[in-house]
Amino acid sequence: MLFDTEFVTYHGDYKIVQTDKLNIPTKDGRRTILSNHMPIMIPIDMGVIETNNNGVLSHFAVSEGILYFKENHATIVCDVIEDIETVDLDYYEQRLSDAKKELEQARTDVDIKKANIQLARATNIIKAAGKNHK
Repeated sequence: MLFDTEFVTYHGDYKIVQTDKLNIPTKDGRRTILSNHMPIMIPIDMGVIETNNNGVLSHFAVSEGILYFKENHATIVCDVIEDIETVDLDYYEQRLSDAKKELEQARTDVDIKKANIQLARATNIIKAAGKNHK
């Protein structure tokens, strides 16, 4: 049985997909949500979310966020969500390069933390795209 999964960023709705399985990264490892799962709220770790619609897998690179599932409707809220099939690798490779430069030039703890977050996000998306575009 398919259920709706709504991806949301601070810009608003990103995408709604139908899936019969939602595989998400958490601090404790990967978790799978199937239809008719009990209501649950789970923190999401940076990584890749996988959906499955009748055997067709889709992958979304995400930053940290939260998953809320109730009554066969999943809502995923993250700062960054990228559909791996449509990701602009050149853009993220440039962001990776920029983050490395910012890290080298960072002088304050805040600047170092910001650069490390940008570095991790760009690396996550590039790795995810590399694994799923073979």
